[in-house]
Amino acid sequence: MSHFGTGSEQSTGNITVALGAEQKSTIGLAPPKQWLLSPYIGDLDDLDTEQRYQDTFHHLAALYHVKPQQLVCDKHPGYHSSQFAQTYHVKANLTAPLLKVQHHHAHVLAVMAEHHLTEQVLGFTFDGTGWGDDQTVWGGEVLLSTPQSYQRVRNLRQFRLIGGEKAIKEPARLLFAILLECYSLADIKAMQLPAFSAWSEFYFNNLYQLWQSGSQSPYTSSMGRLIDAWASLLGLVDKVGYEGECGLQLEHLAMCASSESALSFDISKANLIDWQPLFSAQLLQRIAADKSDTLRHELALGFITAIANVIIAIARDYSHLPIALGGGVFQNRVLVDKVFELAKQQYLSLFCGETLPANDASIAAGQLWYAISQHNN
Repeated sequence: MSHFGTGSEQSTGNITVALGAEQKSTIGLAPPKQWLLSPYIGDLDDLDTEQRYQDTFHHLAALYHVKPQQLVCDKHPGYHSSQFAQTYHVKANLTAPLLKVQHHHAHVLAVMAEHHLTEQVLGFTFDGTGWGDDQTVWGGEVLLSTPQSYQRVRNLRQFRLIGGEKAIKEPARLLFAILLECYSLADIKAMQLPAFSAWSEFYFNNLYQLWQSGSQSPYTSSMGRLIDAWASLLGLVDKVGYEGECGLQLEHLAMCASSESALSFDISKANLIDWQPLFSAQLLQRIAADKSDTLRHELALGFITAIANVIIAIARDYSHLPIALGGGVFQNRVLVDKVFELAKQQYLSLFCGETLPANDASIAAGQLWYAISQHNN
C-alpha cells in the first residue's frame, strides 16, 4: 500500500475513492490529509480479477473505517471499473456526483500528484490505448493540464488499427496501415519489406479492404502503437506474445547501438506530430536491402531519439511550464534518459513517475488528484 500526503482538508464525511483504469488496475483512497493506492490488482478482463477488484474496494473502506462518499473513475463507459463506479454510486445513493476523468489527463495528473504540482504543466502522455474525447483511440497526446482541466494542444497523427484489436497482436498490420497513409497498395507490395514477407496476395488485399472500412479499423493517435509498427518494420516482433513486447525489444536493440540514424517527426502543422518523415521511401528501400543487426540497432536508437527530440521541440514553445511525462511508453529507460538529458541542456523543468509507475497502475492516483482539486476549490 502506497501512502502520500496531500495537504487536503477533506473531512471524514467526504471520503473519495478512485476506481482506476481497466488494465493494471489499482484503487485509490483519500482519507483526510492523505491519499493512498491499493496494491496492484491486474487487468479487469476475467471474473477472478474483477472479483478481487471489488473485494479490494470493500477491504479498503473497512480497513480505514470509512464510507465512500465521492467516487471518481475513467470516462470510458465500457471499463469494468467505470461500470462498477456507476453501479455503486446508484446503489449507495451517493449525493456527490460521480466524477469522470479522461484517461490521458489522469496520466498527467498522476505525475502532478506525486510531485505535488498544482499549477499548469505541459503533459506528454504516450501510451497504447485510452478513450479520447472525440471517440477515437488516443495515446500520443500533448496536454496543457491543471488539476481541474486540460487542453489538447498536439497529438500524434492518426492511423488505422486494421481489424481493431487484432492489430495490437499483429504489429505488421499497424505498419501496413501507416504505409497506406503514404503509399499506394502496389507501391507497398513492391517494397518487399521483411515484415510482410509471409503475406499472400489475398492477405494483402483483404487487409487493404479492412483498412478502408472505418467500422472495423478505427483511428488511433497512439504512440505505443507507432512503437509497435516500428518494431515490426525492424523485424523484431511478428506476433505479440506479451504486453509491451515491442517496446522492450526496441529498447534492448537501442541499448546495444553504437550509433544512430538521424530520424525526425514533423511538427510544422498545427496541433500535429507527424510520423510520415520516419517512413521515407529511401529508408524503406534500405531496410528491404540491408538485413544487418547494425542497421536495426541504428534505427532503433534513432527512432527513440526522434521521440525525445520531438518532446523537447514542443516543450520549447512552452518553456515557462514544467513538463510531465506519463503513460506506459515512458517505461522505456532509453527514452526517459534522453528526454532528461535534452531537457537539462535546454534548462527545462521535467517530472515523471518515480514512486508511481508510468503505466495505468497510476491512473487512480491521477483521478484522486482531480477529485481533491475539486474539493479544494
